[in-house]
Amino acid sequence: MLKQPLLAKTRSLATLIGLLLVLALALTACAPQGLPSTAKVEQEGAAAPAPAQAEQPTQAEQAAAPAEEPAQPPAGEAIAADDPRSKGSADAPITIIEYSDFQCPYCSRWIQQTYPTLLKEYVDTGKARLVFRDFPLSMHPNADDAAVASRCAAEQGAYWPMHDQLFAAQAEWSNLAAPAETFSAYAASLGLDKEAFSQCLGSGKYDQAIQADMQEGMAAGIGGTPSFMINGQMFVGAQPVDRFRLALDTVLSGGSIEEEQAQAHPTQAPAKPVDIPLKDAPLKGDPNAPLT
Repeated sequence: MLKQPLLAKTRSLATLIGLLLVLALALTACAPQGLPSTAKVEQEGAAAPAPAQAEQPTQAEQAAAPAEEPAQPPAGEAIAADDPRSKGSADAPITIIEYSDFQCPYCSRWIQQTYPTLLKEYVDTGKARLVFRDFPLSMHPNADDAAVASRCAAEQGAYWPMHDQLFAAQAEWSNLAAPAETFSAYAASLGLDKEAFSQCLGSGKYDQAIQADMQEGMAAGIGGTPSFMINGQMFVGAQPVDRFRLALDTVLSGGSIEEEQAQAHPTQAPAKPVDIPLKDAPLKGDPNAPLT
C-alpha cells in the first residue's frame, strides 16, 4: 500500500487535476490573462472545432460597473416593444438578452452556428424575443467603433442588416487601423445614406449609451462575451445549438438552467489513489520522495 505521506500527496494531485478539468470546462470563452470568469459555463459538444469561450472585460472595465449588489436585467418588461436592437414579439414568453462584442471571434461563431436555428425555432415562432446589448472589450480595438456603426445603421432602420454584416465580415475589419471607411462602405452596400452614416460614426453620440450597456451587463454578473440572460437566468459562451435549445426549453418549462446543467454534468469526485507495484522497474530519484 502507499505510505501515508505519499497517499496525501497523491490525493492532493488528484484534487488539483480535478480542479484543472473544472477550469477547462469553465473557459467557454477566450479571456485576457488574470481575470477569471464569473459565470458557470458548459463545455461545447464534440462537434465544435474548439472550446467556445466567453471573452472577459479588463479590470478597468469592471471598475466602471456600479458597486451595488448585482441585479439581473429585466426579463422583457423594461425593454421597449419597438427597440431596434430586438427581434421577435414583445409578448414572447422568453426574453433573451445577448451581451456581445462585434470583434469577439466566439460571438461570431455563435452567430454562424447557433443564431440561425434560434431565430427559426424560437424567435420566428413567437417563443422568444432576442435583444442585443453591446459589451465591447478593450482587448478588441475596433469593437467600440463596430458597436457605434450598428447604432448609426439603426438610425436608418438597418440595425440587423448591419449587425449581420459586421459579424459576417469580422475578419475583414478586425485588424484595420481605422475601420470607419470600411463601415461606411458597408452602409452604402445596405442602401443607407453614406454621408449621414459617416457623420454619425464620428460624432461620439453613442459612447455613453454603449458604456451603459456594459455597466448594465456587469451589474447583472456578465463576465464575458457572448453571454445571455434568459428570463434573468445566465447562460454563457458560444454554446452549440443543442445546448442552447435545451436551455431555452428548460426556461419555457419553468425550470432552472443552473440546475439542469448541474444534473447533466455532476461534479466528479477526485480519483482514488492506486497502488502500482514497481517491482524491477527502472527508477530515478529518491526512493523516499513524497511523490512517485
